[in-house]
Amino acid sequence: MDLRRAMLALLLVIMVVLPVASAQAAPPVMLYYFHRNIRCTTCVALGDVTALVAEVTFRKQVAAGELGFSVVNYQDMGNEHFVGDFDLEQPSAVLAACRGDSVTAWRNLDRIWELSDKPKDLEAYLKGEIGAFLAAHGPDERP
Repeated sequence: MDLRRAMLALLLVIMVVLPVASAQAAPPVMLYYFHRNIRCTTCVALGDVTALVAEVTFRKQVAAGELGFSVVNYQDMGNEHFVGDFDLEQPSAVLAACRGDSVTAWRNLDRIWELSDKPKDLEAYLKGEIGAFLAAHGPDERP
């Protein structure tokens, strides 16, 4: 009997929570950090700095749903399309302006590799690029 009640409770949670979660609007701007199956220490560090900037510097925008952040292995099954979508040649940070399921504009932050051995410069570069992209493509700038 307890198992039956637990299953019923789980079913109710699924029926209530899933529609609410899926009804939330996607952020108008996404910041992706794309990586491969095998990651060198530089790739890991670039992802860590990108995550830090997104989650600390832009925490208000993330909390408000204006900026999303996702780490994606572009070699995983189902993610291969990102290579063509964003002309990925190597692990990269990419900003994408989204409207529904469509990407309306994107920018590869290609200087991350050049700045990989200069963490302060890398952080400043990411902050500047993300801030400028949000200003151009954020929620107040969409038609």
